[in-house]
Amino acid sequence: MKGLLLKDWYMVVKYCKAWLLILAVMIGASVFGTKPFLFLLWPVMLAGLTAITLLAYDERSGWTMLSRAMPYTRAQLVSAKYLVVLLLLVVAVSLAAAAQLARIFMGKEDAGSFAGVLFLLLAVGLLVPAVLLPLVFRFGVEKARIVYFVVFGFATGCMVFVSTTVDDMPQLTAQGAPAGQILLAAAVLFALSWLLSIRAYRPHV
Repeated sequence: MKGLLLKDWYMVVKYCKAWLLILAVMIGASVFGTKPFLFLLWPVMLAGLTAITLLAYDERSGWTMLSRAMPYTRAQLVSAKYLVVLLLLVVAVSLAAAAQLARIFMGKEDAGSFAGVLFLLLAVGLLVPAVLLPLVFRFGVEKARIVYFVVFGFATGCMVFVSTTVDDMPQLTAQGAPAGQILLAAAVLFALSWLLSIRAYRPHV
């Protein structure tokens, strides 16, 4: 498992460098913008979609077929991608937390909304890969590409709708219980998705 995670880490470093610029821009915009929630969503979306990008490179390089000759179980191959999502989500949410604290320090945000915003961000970051990864593991990146774009477009549309129609996001997230319940539901779906992906996994070239 450690070897699989190291392989994915090297791929992230090599192929996803441009995302660092996107992260910096979005986090900066969330600190100084008037509607920070939209900007904070992009980093967690990228974290959730990184596993799809890594799977695409695995298929293109022939790794998915080569892995069948190696002493890795199907559960290990699938779990590595889910762990990558979780690790990157921790980084993305940590950056979002730093941005929120900066806004609170500058008097632009209510401290009562801090936990609720982070819970919702985590929920979004878990839901997107929970929907996409079982399809990608079963059918491959190319065949699941249409679903990928539909889900990504829907999620983007929801983000834009929320950011443009809701004037006071902190007011919606000030109550920790509803946001916590959403996060719990997302976590359960993510766990079920993990198990489903292990059962559905088929190597693709």
